[in-house]
Amino acid sequence: MHKLLDKEERNTLTCLEYFSKERTLKTHNIQSMMDELQWTRRSLVKNIDFLQSEITAQQWENYLTLHLTATTIEVELSHLFSIDFFANHYIIQSVPFQFCLEIFNGDFESLKMFTEKNFLSKPTMYRKINVLKKVLADFEITVDLADERRFIGEEHQIRYFFYCLFSDAYPYTTVFTHSLDIELLNPLMEELIVLHPRMTYTSVLKIRTFIAITLTRIQQQHIIDAASSLPTDCDSIILPKKNITTWFSPSLQTYHLTTDQVDSELNGLHFMLSTLNIYPMSYFETAHVPSFLYDSEFTRNAETLLMHYCAFFSLALTTNEYSYLLSNLTAINRHMLHVKGSQHNSRIQLNLEIIGKSHPYIYQACLAFYDYLEKKINDYPQ
Repeated sequence: MHKLLDKEERNTLTCLEYFSKERTLKTHNIQSMMDELQWTRRSLVKNIDFLQSEITAQQWENYLTLHLTATTIEVELSHLFSIDFFANHYIIQSVPFQFCLEIFNGDFESLKMFTEKNFLSKPTMYRKINVLKKVLADFEITVDLADERRFIGEEHQIRYFFYCLFSDAYPYTTVFTHSLDIELLNPLMEELIVLHPRMTYTSVLKIRTFIAITLTRIQQQHIIDAASSLPTDCDSIILPKKNITTWFSPSLQTYHLTTDQVDSELNGLHFMLSTLNIYPMSYFETAHVPSFLYDSEFTRNAETLLMHYCAFFSLALTTNEYSYLLSNLTAINRHMLHVKGSQHNSRIQLNLEIIGKSHPYIYQACLAFYDYLEKKINDYPQ
């Protein structure tokens, strides 16, 4: 969600990421930094000056200190230094985030009141809303402040946008929801762990965030429509639909939904949770890929990819490895086809630049494999 930030804040994070990648160095050559970031000297000095002013204003001296000379930047990073800390700070403090937070919690009253409360001019507010609109468009969501819903689009898309937004701002916590009794989530998560004891802790926390968003939206009468574009005929090895129904139906009953609404919510929740995570290899030590997966177009695409993967790398996969790759590729394929906006979910982005520096051999092998795939299956869904 860094696209919601102002240019100065994005540049600050770029500087911090640069220092983080080279954290063993205490002296950075200005020319080398200019070359890598493709900045002019004037831009670099301006961005470093802004970062230094932020360190003072935000009292970040316990995280890092900087000293700029004519040719170098002296940087001291403490053990507390973390890119996530600074990224979370800037996202939470941004006007678009606060605007979305008010809408999510049903606190937004009018643009006039929001601008006055945040000491913003109308031109500034409209400029920031236009930035937000561009991000929302990737989720196929529009803004209409004359409509009491504020955000217009398919409900599963709106929930996914909030999931991406809050996952970046508050990783693995649910402080974003003001109206939901968070204590209601604890027994739900405990029941989920009983149903799926092999589920990783991070997966449980991701699901907790999505459930908090789901229950808050339902509480506000934003229900997934029966005509939702999400498919109803897919299942999952890790989160079977019958388990989702057993686990979540009692919570839905407290909101007095109709039978059709309960069915739509269960189907939407099952699809989103089934494609939200990557399943770890440990799941496949005992699980077997059921026959229903082989009837799926998604799985046939995944099988084609695996065939070329094995041919290119001259590999023979074990049964567990094959099941692991097949199931995850199928889930990713489903997600990309039916859920828009994943390019803004920083938790699933693959940073090839970092891989290239840390694992150059793997990076080159990946690039060669991608070239091979383009020649073999140009029509494979991207």
